[in-house]
Amino acid sequence: MVDSEKRMEIIASNIKKLLKERGVTQKKLADDLDLSQSAITAWMKHRNAPTFGVIQDLADYFGVKKTDIDSTWLNLESTTVLTEEKEEQARLAGTILSLKDMQTVEAIKKLTELTEPELSIARGFLFSIKTHDSN
Repeated sequence: MVDSEKRMEIIASNIKKLLKERGVTQKKLADDLDLSQSAITAWMKHRNAPTFGVIQDLADYFGVKKTDIDSTWLNLESTTVLTEEKEEQARLAGTILSLKDMQTVEAIKKLTELTEPELSIARGFLFSIKTHDSN
């Protein structure tokens, strides 16, 4: 995670870039979004950062994604996705390992409840178990 000073620096840099690209002054931005000019000055001087709601307003104003303003979320989002994927793999691994204790009919029924992406993960997991057991 990026520390708050670095985050403020990144946000200020991205806002400055967008202002320059669009030919918009800080005063016009403040007027258009009904913000105080001192708030924008504070962002630019890294004294504080805009709230998440204001970041969304800025993104809408400039016609960009929130991550184009606060790019520190890019790493956080990819980490979250990775964590969710690992949790899903662990859940499926538990399901697959529990199949060995079931009767064949029950195991087949359980496998048919899995979605196609879950089956793909399950196949990979079973292959890794098979490879590990044969070594």
